[in-house]
Amino acid sequence: MKTDRVKPKLVLESLMGDPVLSHWIGPEGIAAGTALGRISTYLFQQKPVSKIESARSYKSKSDYSVKKEVNHVVIPVEVEYNPRDVESNPVESPSISSKNDTNETNNCNINEENELDSGRYSVFATYSDEPVYSVFINENALVCLIGTSYLMIYDTVNYKVLSQCSLHLTSSTIKGFKQVIQDGKLVLVSSIKGIVLINLTNGEIHLLNNKSIINNNILSFQFPYISTTSFNYEEKHEKLIGVYKIHLKGANLYNRDTHFNTIYDDNGLEMINELILKEKRIHLITLCKLWSSYIVVVCDLLTILLYNREDNCLHKRKTVKYDILSINSEFEDYFIMLDKNSSLNLVNSNLDILHTFNLYPSTFEIGWSYNVVSYKNLISFNSDEGIYYMKLPENLTHT
Repeated sequence: MKTDRVKPKLVLESLMGDPVLSHWIGPEGIAAGTALGRISTYLFQQKPVSKIESARSYKSKSDYSVKKEVNHVVIPVEVEYNPRDVESNPVESPSISSKNDTNETNNCNINEENELDSGRYSVFATYSDEPVYSVFINENALVCLIGTSYLMIYDTVNYKVLSQCSLHLTSSTIKGFKQVIQDGKLVLVSSIKGIVLINLTNGEIHLLNNKSIINNNILSFQFPYISTTSFNYEEKHEKLIGVYKIHLKGANLYNRDTHFNTIYDDNGLEMINELILKEKRIHLITLCKLWSSYIVVVCDLLTILLYNREDNCLHKRKTVKYDILSINSEFEDYFIMLDKNSSLNLVNSNLDILHTFNLYPSTFEIGWSYNVVSYKNLISFNSDEGIYYMKLPENLTHT
């Protein structure tokens, strides 16, 4: 095992009492949303795009319609300039601000060539009506899911609001929603009435019947797969893990009020794996991710179980010293494990730690929900201090 001391770059600072709920990284940069509705980004330097090109490229990929506001429900509107709309280098705006960042060459000491790209820090909203459950950047448009009510869409080039889109998800659809989980451009909202799948780029909304998992806790959403956990109510000590595949093949209905395409998939979930954990000493399933041909399960924060997806048999087992906070399974040769000791570990199929990166000065003591996201060899994670990002060495990256 090789250990490297890394100084990851802090790009978005956290505010005390305002945990990060949504976190995304892609070719455009890093975006985050918080419990109190703060929306901020760290945009990588790219070629400038004109205002007209930005709007045209976004609309060509969207099914949103331009309508007037009716009965206090905001349907996509072309927003006029107001205090929230600012120039490309705002100074006094309370809602959107930006700041250039000059990157030093020694931000990460993995090797001399591992320099981090510089970018621009921007705050698009200091607060929102509800928590920000998902963020996604698509062709210079920052799309944010505010609560389960509406989407806010910002122009990341000209730093202004493009539109606000109501989802019109009625109380009967998502009343008492339990979880909101994002996977790229797709957002899953789980409730006692069903599962709502929202596509942030084209406005499609899928309604899935979730009778088979209504009492389950969703551990992960990796489209088209959902991993869940539940108790066996006949054998109380048994824990069940189910992996379901989503089939989107329902009837397409156009909603005149929302201008979204709503698709009903009554039989949209198919179970493909079921794991039964019979050990009495296992109290809680804390994480589950699909990786390569395996299912990675974390029990009680400290025990890793690796199952074969083909036959549901246990492949490897390992207990670690520090709490496992997050798993990233986007890489082919290893999965990434973030632990409470401020370490990022690359783990292979034998559960051997190939490489460890010490992430000082980041800490993970408050107990918020921590997450590791990746794009190619760029890794971003949230800690008590805020959101960091770093680069993996090219010779370690196989996605």
